[in-house]
Amino acid sequence: MAEITVKRGYLYGALVTIALMLIGYLANALVEPMLSSRFLWPDNLFLMLVVFSLGIFFGAVLKNKFVAQISALAFQIPSLLTLVIVGSVMFVFPDGFKQDWLQVIFSVPALLLSVYVFFVFGIGILSRLKHLKKEWSELVLLATILLFVFTAVVGDQDYTVLKMKVGADRAIYEGQSADGRFLRVPFAVKVLSDSIVLTTQKDSVEQVSLRMYNTVTDFNDINLKKLDIHKLQGWKVFLNHTQSLPEKEAAVVSLFLVYDHWLELKYASVVLMMLGLFLKIKY
Repeated sequence: MAEITVKRGYLYGALVTIALMLIGYLANALVEPMLSSRFLWPDNLFLMLVVFSLGIFFGAVLKNKFVAQISALAFQIPSLLTLVIVGSVMFVFPDGFKQDWLQVIFSVPALLLSVYVFFVFGIGILSRLKHLKKEWSELVLLATILLFVFTAVVGDQDYTVLKMKVGADRAIYEGQSADGRFLRVPFAVKVLSDSIVLTTQKDSVEQVSLRMYNTVTDFNDINLKKLDIHKLQGWKVFLNHTQSLPEKEAAVVSLFLVYDHWLELKYASVVLMMLGLFLKIKY
């Protein structure tokens, strides 16, 4: 009987997951523009705390049998597994293999599913705390998975994007953000003389040689091609693929600099998630 109940939990959990992903996919065109205007720290943390608190409230007022069913690990596994897969792909391949349909899944469906799992975790938290001696390993596993979900999925937009125009005359250490502010980065960049190679249409940069300065005496020369990404001090540096190259700016290259504020925590959450899985299997 217990085995049948677990299988039903997997089934119902999978159906809920599919339904939420489909709702998010259909609602993407309406909701995504609001998210891109930007769902950033600390707003994303505040939303998840509100959702988690609502879950605690409903967990306290709902009947124990319903709470036990909806917060059962078997019921949550399909949603959690889906988010771990989505988060892993977003972490390793943030451009979604350049597939538009994957980018859609990364947006509203993944966020909607994240809201759901934080809500369900809140519903079951009081019950798990009452039986902490028995369910501590399960609680640790769920908490570590949610930490990964927050950093890799919910916090996916928590990055700084700067545009930097560099030439051969001097090293530049500031980039311009989307709101027009100039922000300093922990390194400087300049173009090496006569190193710009244009595309066959002569309208954009195919590759360029750059000198990347950590300090005045500590620097490295790199050859940056159109699809290359160079990593330096937590920043990703790559060519602006859409830049035009007027004759008056023939010696100037436009770069994009991207900094992921959750990078270290993402790595830490992966390690903690593996540790949580080990403890759950062992205990």
